Amino acid sequence: MNGGYLTFASDGVGDMAQDVERPSKIRPFFLRAAILSTLVFGGLGWVGIVLLQERDFPSVLMRSPPGGSQIVPILPGLLYGGVFGVLAWLLVRQPFMMGVTRRYVALTAAVRGWPAIIAVSVFAGAGEEVLFRGALQYWDGLIGTAFLFVLVHGYFSLKEWRLSLYGLFLFLGMIPLGLAASHWGLIGPILAHAVIDVVLFSAFSAMRQTDTGRQLTVI
Repeated sequence: MNGGYLTFASDGVGDMAQDVERPSKIRPFFLRAAILSTLVFGGLGWVGIVLLQERDFPSVLMRSPPGGSQIVPILPGLLYGGVFGVLAWLLVRQPFMMGVTRRYVALTAAVRGWPAIIAVSVFAGAGEEVLFRGALQYWDGLIGTAFLFVLVHGYFSLKEWRLSLYGLFLFLGMIPLGLAASHWGLIGPILAHAVIDVVLFSAFSAMRQTDTGRQLTVI
């Protein structure tokens, strides 16, 4: 998942259980936040692309690959998002990562149920990709944008090496999204970003329903 969630969750194990039982009325907050982030990030990206870089926004969003079929960027985007999401989950569920994972599970407790998971993932993914891969990559380049993406989300930490390890993994995973954006436009990266979030949100949601999810220890 690509929001700056890991660094702001509460520390008590009991807090996670309370989050699981918290009324569903808190869910709209995450949905509103996702929509707002789409408008803000996407809006800033649009300003950068159209007004500052003077590029055509539709062509940045969807470039015609060889043959003119958009199946080319769509299918790899979905597949890459699924594979990377599973790999990210396999990393954070390792015993040495449980301190980070427990905080992640607690903070994302408000996003429950497929409609909320899909909506938050799509909105957040679209806005962030327009800003980072759409606008900032034009100035900062492929590597610089991937690094900035991870840095802004708070995944590099001088105090917690486990968090930085996840940040390094995410940094490497963002490079193919930048390449896809350069060759095929933003549709593939947006779909990949959304699928990654769906995989992780759903995995953490399932984890909250188990005793293991409620008994994670703080590292």
